[in-house]
Amino acid sequence: MLTELLHATTRDELAARIDQTILTLDNKEFSTELRESVKHPFRCILTWPMNIQKVKEVWRNRVCTVANFPSGMLPLQALEKELSNSWDLGADEVDVAISPVLIKLDPTKYREYVKYVVSISRDIGFSTVKIIVETPLLSIEELKVVTHAVEASGADYLKTSTGIFSKSSLKDVYVVKSISPHVNVKASGGIKGALETLAYIDLGASIIGSSSGIKILEEFDQLKRIGSLK
Repeated sequence: MLTELLHATTRDELAARIDQTILTLDNKEFSTELRESVKHPFRCILTWPMNIQKVKEVWRNRVCTVANFPSGMLPLQALEKELSNSWDLGADEVDVAISPVLIKLDPTKYREYVKYVVSISRDIGFSTVKIIVETPLLSIEELKVVTHAVEASGADYLKTSTGIFSKSSLKDVYVVKSISPHVNVKASGGIKGALETLAYIDLGASIIGSSSGIKILEEFDQLKRIGSLK
């Protein structure tokens, strides 16, 4: 139950499950969000490759970036160059978008693409690779193929959504974990509240990706206080 999970989870434990996402293109907004984000023990901060070094100047934890984002349709040679550049800039892990169009056109090529993405990411140096699959845009049969493809590729996480083309739902995580309980899931795309975050975790999400990490923690604190009222 969510109530039990709320009471059993500490603030720091919840923060350690959140990839705080800062993908604004406005420099002033970026600086403000970064300044506030580093005050909290998030699992990592995720940002554009161009901002990796700015994050590393003030953040001593893991730095994550995105690749093939958001369309997921770069030729492999261009994607490899992008991944290599992000590694050289200091990223520790990467979230790579793969277009859902590919699974609809050719499942075999989708599997090969995902496998190659993970392979080149490992060769470059990334120890943690997440594959973004856009679960809300897939049928259950397509999601079954995608889930098994991500699992077979050796990727560390299946990430549900970029949040640009679609918003994740609790159903997405439920379906993925039903298809393969061993797949680690990063739920992302429109997650903004503490109870919603806990619900995703309760369904089996290992990580939550959100640009509202601070708001989630603040709401979590409020819920904790309300829960202590008698």
